[in-house]
Amino acid sequence: MTSLQSLYARIEEVPNVPLDPELAMLVLAIEDRRFRRHRGVDLRSMARAIWGLARRRPNGGGSTIDMQLVRTLTGRYGRTVGRKLTEMHFALRLRRRFGADRVLNTYAAVAYCGEGLTGFASAADYLFKQSVRECSTDEKAVLAAVLLYPVLREPTDRWRHRLGARSKRAVKLLTNLARG
Repeated sequence: MTSLQSLYARIEEVPNVPLDPELAMLVLAIEDRRFRRHRGVDLRSMARAIWGLARRRPNGGGSTIDMQLVRTLTGRYGRTVGRKLTEMHFALRLRRRFGADRVLNTYAAVAYCGEGLTGFASAADYLFKQSVRECSTDEKAVLAAVLLYPVLREPTDRWRHRLGARSKRAVKLLTNLARG
């Protein structure tokens, strides 16, 4: 079991490089829309996820970016109530100690993006042969989409379709947010 202090140390080891603003908005649009309004745990999303499970119709997870960061740094992915409760506790503590921007920047640097790809910088270099800042909006949307559909060693048509659909959804959500 990872201690809170070791989790703090892991975060402090990661350089605090600000995430490209457009990529940040795309990630938040499809991963955690209320990121700026919650404190590490989104109770509405958790309730929705629990309701879906109770009806045997799961409709997305209840994990926030903070919780995903905890899961990534601890390497604990088992589907247990105990793990989820620990993740929630750690997420609340991380947000309180580091703040939203540092959590998001750290997650962007350490997120699993596929075979041998850690963080958006490595994914952008691998997929587009350029830095995140040089990527177009559509390419940044693909980067946001790889959080759910990581790059495969041998990409399939099904993966490409899912990745494309999710990236288009991210752009659409971002466009709708811009309109107000």
